[in-house]
Amino acid sequence: TGAEALVRWDDPRRGLLSPGDFIPVLEENGSITELDFYVLEEGCRFLREWLDAGFDPVPVSVNQSRLHLYRADYLQRLLGTVHRYGVPPQLIVLEITESAALDNAGALIKVTRELHAAGFRVSMDDFGSGYSSLNLLDSIPFDELKLDKRFFDDFAGRSRGRTIVASILSMAKGLGISTVAEGIERKEQLEWLRREGCDAIQGFYLARPMPRAEFERQVFGAESGERVKRVRGSLT
Repeated sequence: TGAEALVRWDDPRRGLLSPGDFIPVLEENGSITELDFYVLEEGCRFLREWLDAGFDPVPVSVNQSRLHLYRADYLQRLLGTVHRYGVPPQLIVLEITESAALDNAGALIKVTRELHAAGFRVSMDDFGSGYSSLNLLDSIPFDELKLDKRFFDDFAGRSRGRTIVASILSMAKGLGISTVAEGIERKEQLEWLRREGCDAIQGFYLARPMPRAEFERQVFGAESGERVKRVRGSLT
């Protein structure tokens, strides 16, 4: 149903670094917005090549820092990037964390309305990871809720946690908001979520993070790499 564009740092000395090793530093010094735009541009480039190769790509989600809410040029730069590649906005899902929504709900309401008008879908990431405010779901028109993986830690032994998740899923359905459960690693979690009406899952049960080429093979088939290479060659 979709994919999430994830970032890793391939350091020549230390090898592949996870986001936890460098994202906090970029957030602290304000450079995280430039990383977000880099990931967005790479996602648009991939989507453009897939479309030109004749594939029907799934939407790609990209994370957006709370710092974007304070930039007057955010929407203009976002639209400029997407339009430069000619990618339909419906193929981009913009993920904003729950904490960002709590920090500046007024700004996020305005930005979300503008993003909807431009054709994007907006997702609340890590829902339930902090001090969730249900008022946000009433005031901010999110299209999707991504339930934080902490809900599913020790899943079998936490009946109260399952009750909370079931209530969130029911509430989201009533509000017309789609749901994604994050961090799903076991079949019993999937089966329970399916019974409770969750729309999608994300996690190691389906796949671990993978390079682009492996994703293309899994989604588009074994010959996809050659088709994409031909498209890339014609573009250059």
